[in-house]
Amino acid sequence: YRRQRQMCIRDRLWWDLPVQDSFDLLRDLYDLDARAYAQTRDRLVARMDIGDLLRTPVRQLSLGQRMRCDLVASLLHRPRILFLDEPTIGLDIVAKSRIRDFVKEINRRKGTTFLLTTHDMDDIEAVCSRLILIDQGTKLFDGSLGGFKEKYRRGTVFKLEFEGAAPDGAPPAGFRILERDGHTLCLSAAGESSRDAMIGLIRCYDPKNIYAVEPRIEDIVREIFE
Repeated sequence: YRRQRQMCIRDRLWWDLPVQDSFDLLRDLYDLDARAYAQTRDRLVARMDIGDLLRTPVRQLSLGQRMRCDLVASLLHRPRILFLDEPTIGLDIVAKSRIRDFVKEINRRKGTTFLLTTHDMDDIEAVCSRLILIDQGTKLFDGSLGGFKEKYRRGTVFKLEFEGAAPDGAPPAGFRILERDGHTLCLSAAGESSRDAMIGLIRCYDPKNIYAVEPRIEDIVREIFE
């Protein structure tokens, strides 16, 4: 443990112990100064709103509660690097947002580097300034989110809104459907100017509203692997 002072892999809690006991055990394992430990612990506990969970055995926590406590435990010794493996998997929208905001704040205030492995592209959009895309062990890209979109996006993405349900069926030639959800339809256009593509979509679908939107990381990654 003492050799891991500079980096940490999330998963610091003991299943049958109360959360506070896990924290105190980590204090002793890392040989932390008692006063500095207490200050760091109290600040992180308040930030993640887990004060009422400290006397609860870890096995009784929900997934979201356990994730919040686990992040606090991982940061008690103030590592320079923290590895997070699928940090928001299985969490609801509120819990995901809380985790993402917390990671961004610690990175900004403390300079901690977070390495996320994730299949949730919203994690990347919300948190990451650098993206590494790996396919079967081969690194396809390593750079900024803006650089990734600039390199791989194909044409313009349009979002169409309809009074009723979004129409079924194949898209017009030159377009590809990215998402059909209720009253909205998202398509990508390649090989045409944004103006011409928008006119073509209006003539084909006659939507209530149409927007040219920034392509999502998820859409670009899907197109790469397909």
